[in-house]
Amino acid sequence: MTSPGKVSPTIPAPPAKSLVGKVLSERYRIEALLGEGGMGAVYLAEHVLMHKRLAVKVLHPEMTRMPEIVARFEREAMAAAHIEHPNVAAATDFGKLDDGAFFLVLEYIEGTNLRDLIAKGPLPSDDALHIAYQIGSALLRAHALGIVHRDLKPENVMLVERDGDTQFVKVLDFGIAKVPVGELSRRDASAPSGQVLTQLGMVYGTPEYMAPEQALGQEVDARADLYGLGVILFEMLAGVRPFEAESKVALLGMKVTSDPPSMASKNPDVCVSPALEAIVKRLLDKEASARFQDARELLEAIESSNIGTLRTEHRRPGLPTPAFAQSSARRASAALASSPDVVERAPFDLASKVREFTAHVPIVVVAAGVGLVLLLALVFGVASFTASGPSASGSASGIAANPDPPLFKKLLAPATAPADALGAATQTGVAALEDLSSRFPKDAAVWRALVRAYSKEKRGVDAMRAVAKLVEANERAVDDDEIQGAVASAAQGAVESADAAFDLMENGLGSKGPDFLYELSTTKGISQRTSARIKQVLAKPDVRARMSPALAVAFDLKNSSGCESKRALLGRAKEQGDARSLAGLRTLQAAKGCGFLGLGDCWSCMRRDNALGAAIAAIEDRTGK
Repeated sequence: MTSPGKVSPTIPAPPAKSLVGKVLSERYRIEALLGEGGMGAVYLAEHVLMHKRLAVKVLHPEMTRMPEIVARFEREAMAAAHIEHPNVAAATDFGKLDDGAFFLVLEYIEGTNLRDLIAKGPLPSDDALHIAYQIGSALLRAHALGIVHRDLKPENVMLVERDGDTQFVKVLDFGIAKVPVGELSRRDASAPSGQVLTQLGMVYGTPEYMAPEQALGQEVDARADLYGLGVILFEMLAGVRPFEAESKVALLGMKVTSDPPSMASKNPDVCVSPALEAIVKRLLDKEASARFQDARELLEAIESSNIGTLRTEHRRPGLPTPAFAQSSARRASAALASSPDVVERAPFDLASKVREFTAHVPIVVVAAGVGLVLLLALVFGVASFTASGPSASGSASGIAANPDPPLFKKLLAPATAPADALGAATQTGVAALEDLSSRFPKDAAVWRALVRAYSKEKRGVDAMRAVAKLVEANERAVDDDEIQGAVASAAQGAVESADAAFDLMENGLGSKGPDFLYELSTTKGISQRTSARIKQVLAKPDVRARMSPALAVAFDLKNSSGCESKRALLGRAKEQGDARSLAGLRTLQAAKGCGFLGLGDCWSCMRRDNALGAAIAAIEDRTGK
């Protein structure tokens, strides 16, 4: 849980692999150790029912003897679980083991660490801003909840592929067991009365990314995270950090006493725009009061600077337009659409635009460019015609009289709700979220918040409708534990809620529906009525047709009766089975359990040859289980 360069307690850690192979809290099978430190260890785990990979952080048992550390770990873990933002790794569970150690379950992120990307050399401005803007958006959401990261650095930023974006940001480790220097001697409201969180003199944070006030033991707030983001942005653009020194004490002294250097002074081969240089310099100001005062102010500065239009020739293939550039374009287009004067003074001249376009591009793309211009002109013209009808004069007055053509306005509508608007609506309640969903119908975060709000109010039918909209906006949401839990809860609720949940699983989730139903059937504590209904739905021909071969084998094994009928499935299981089939196959290895005193062999036909063992071995090799 610590990283290179971090000052941490010198408490000997227990054997790192002691939990590998064990099942925590009856649902998390520990598969491998990912990393460890003085406070605890991080493991790769799989949910035994959902078969979903997760990351599990475990506080070392020795640390449970320090009440202040346990209180801090628990409080920070609970806070992290409430951060709801697509650029933040989600926390889904928190608990205590039999030996007293606490654990936290997090979304498992597979992708590229930002540290590894920076190691390859400076990034183009557009790429660096695309990443920094997403980090800033995540900070905006966290800070709105009073959560300060306190250890923002490239190692805690992962880049994953999402909807064609190969640099989609996931920020990790939001303040989990990382206590700022300024809080070491202050009392914590969540601690027992009279208890002081002294933390044994430990200082958390990575010196290279630590804000000056953090190093001085002063009050630390959201502006410390913005400083850390400034260091990351500087490093992405220049390939080196603004301050470097062999001694950590000297390094922190430079931050406290020196102004941030220019990027050119650290790397003469790098050239950035003055506007971008100014933003980075302000983020790195040694005085917190001189920095951007919150993440919103930073994001607005990036959007209004039009930096996203610079160095576009260096944009990497497949990288979508950064969010800040999209926002600026939308504002400009909206202004054009809503201002008759602008349209009349600057009518659209198709011929001049074609000449201007072809003068600066290779001949091989001229045809495509002309087609695009014609298409845009057609869209704009059709929208205007639809709004106002044909114009007798054929002049621009028809457009001016209808400043908001419906089709054009729809094309320019923003796709996602502002983070602050979503946060405010979440606090206000269902009505505010419903209003937000009508304005941003494609925003997965809004629908996710509605799923949570409806579920909390026991409105199962509405919750299932919101789940359908969420999956439509982001099909990967169907794999989320929280969403699966909402559907499972509705399926076992009142009649109307159950009907809505089963209709969703049967008809609204496509190929994922059968998998969802099967996972629900394996959930511990499920009622017999619900189990029977799941079996009935999965047996329907149209649902069966959407099953993957692996799921079909698991379903048939689970529902077939008699030794010979199960034996007949071993060949399919060997070729197509996955982890869902293993548990059932392994139970067939038992040679006892039937007859008088359970001494009889229930599955004697499995002992005729090694077909059962071969099927199990093949699946184990294929799945690594």
